Amino acid sequence: TNPGETVLTPFMGVGSEVYGALVNGRRGVGIELKDSYFRQAEKNLLRAEADVGTPCEQVSLFAEAAAQ
Repeated sequence: TNPGETVLTPFMGVGSEVYGALVNGRRGVGIELKDSYFRQAEKNLLRAEADVGTPCEQVSLFAEAAAQ
């Protein structure tokens, strides 16, 4: 992708692809169903946020459903 474009990874795992996208000037969208992998991805992406200096928005796909 070119800088500023978005990388989609439908099987995010621990967030390696999204991390790589962020530190290389891209946006990243990742989808992960397994809670333990998602939690690790959150930690990894917070590290990417610190490395890049730009806030990352992390949202759970089912956050609204869980709140009801």
